[in-house]
Amino acid sequence: MRKLLPSIRIYLYKELFEDLPENTVGEKIIKLRLMSNNLQREEFARIIHFHCDTLEGWELHNVMPKPENILKLCEFYHVPLGYFHEYYELYYNNPGKIVRVWKDKNSYSYPDTMKLLNISHSGFARLLSGKTSLSYEMYLKLKGLGAF
Repeated sequence: MRKLLPSIRIYLYKELFEDLPENTVGEKIIKLRLMSNNLQREEFARIIHFHCDTLEGWELHNVMPKPENILKLCEFYHVPLGYFHEYYELYYNNPGKIVRVWKDKNSYSYPDTMKLLNISHSGFARLLSGKTSLSYEMYLKLKGLGAF
């Protein structure tokens, strides 16, 4: 039996796996992994230099990958940060500025905003200045308050 050309093989994988769900970050990783070259989890983990248990946590247990790991996956698959989740796109695009605009738009004082977010003055100042990163937990709080 003749081997299929790589481009035909990739096309077939895309056709085969295009209807897989993409509701979670894990499902999106699975879909990309299978559509690109029908890679098994262990093989993919080796290629991208992640531990297989880490990849399993993302895919099967809804563990949110760290932003730097998502960045690596986005570069590997040539997909935008927002493909995996809005949080990752916000993380790398000055979330402090967005929070400041939201605070000002709602006419919240600094003490009111710190109380809403349950963070200290210094924590809030570091978030606004970009000296600290936007955690997923803080993203969820802000999302719930309508900041994003």
